[in-house]
Amino acid sequence: MGLSKLKNDNGVYLYEDHNFNTITVQLYFNRKRGNKDDAISEIMCEYINKCNQVYSNVDSKKKELFSTEAMFADWVVGGVAHNILFAEMVSPSKTGVYYLDDAFSFLKDFVFKPDFTNKKMFEMVKRSYISNIEYALSSTTTKAARIYMTSTFDNEDDKFSYSTDLDYITEIVNSVTLEDIEKAYNEMMSEENFYRGLVFGDITEEEFKKFRESFPLKSDKEDLNYIDESPIIDGDKEISDPNANESIIYITYSIEGLDQKFSDILSKVFNGLGRICLSVFRDKYGLVYSGGLGTFYFKDAVYFYAPIHKDDKEKFLKAVDEVLAIAMNKDTLKKYLDLAKFSIKNEAYILNEEKYDFIDTIDEQVRGSSDEFDYEKFAAEIDEYTEEEFIDTLKTLKRRGVFMYRGELGE
Repeated sequence: MGLSKLKNDNGVYLYEDHNFNTITVQLYFNRKRGNKDDAISEIMCEYINKCNQVYSNVDSKKKELFSTEAMFADWVVGGVAHNILFAEMVSPSKTGVYYLDDAFSFLKDFVFKPDFTNKKMFEMVKRSYISNIEYALSSTTTKAARIYMTSTFDNEDDKFSYSTDLDYITEIVNSVTLEDIEKAYNEMMSEENFYRGLVFGDITEEEFKKFRESFPLKSDKEDLNYIDESPIIDGDKEISDPNANESIIYITYSIEGLDQKFSDILSKVFNGLGRICLSVFRDKYGLVYSGGLGTFYFKDAVYFYAPIHKDDKEKFLKAVDEVLAIAMNKDTLKKYLDLAKFSIKNEAYILNEEKYDFIDTIDEQVRGSSDEFDYEKFAAEIDEYTEEEFIDTLKTLKRRGVFMYRGELGE
């Protein structure tokens, strides 16, 4: 279901489909980027979620019926930052009891009436945030991933989000005040920052009008430009950690023509090549094979990562080069490319039949696509993808850098 098929009420879109058992609401608000801004946003979302789990004047028995779940979340993609409200309620047509007025009333209070006077809750949220970061940083994998991101991409605004310096994170979080998050909330709720709304599921147009009476937000904004302009930093880097017993390596490549279709095919092909990879890594080079492949859609980049022995960096690089050479062998590739295409088509068919494709891609569709999902067209495009195209794309791979997180306690 594309943009032209959605009902648009001043930037809030309705998709009516009575095959769903729920009604889902998503409201998108733009926000500022910056290290303290990121901290304020994350603390604000968590604080509102904790404090606003109240049901105003809604009867508790009715509350149990409509089972509304609501939460604010912080989201950064392609250099653009959002605060997003996610809310879901069980469809009244599935329970036989009409309660949408009460559900909308609760949701209105949740969104528009946060309590910014609960100092005790505010301090608890900050302490909890710091504790969660401290726990996450006890994982070598998490720590290495954060350092890799800050070492590979030149974006000062990501310093807080990917920092491994607990003292720095604690300082930033402790500097956030209740006044900061109240100000951020008021800025978020302004007409200037409301970006888009989506309401979809088992809801009628008349019910949608009632929702809009409670949520009179408006937006005429053009689609956002999801381009992250922070450049990739070329060159190798190694971090030595005397207290870590694991080592993890990342190899970053630029690649031409990276789109969703090729990314899916690439991942499936390398999953299929798993046994060959295992043979090359383990039998030939004596390496553990348990890594993976990732993509940065907005930067035309891919990366390989894996836990390795601290002294096996050069072996790993040779093994990856050999696996890439195998992937570019037309005779070997055909089998795995055929399997990859079959798998992708099968998943798309199942998702389309079950209508989950709409939930998964609704924001992308609203942001520009005017076509319904056409499985036959999609399958034909996948089938047309040839070994030559795959190999030509792989040939554009250019190594940009190798990041090694070296755990000195490893045997």
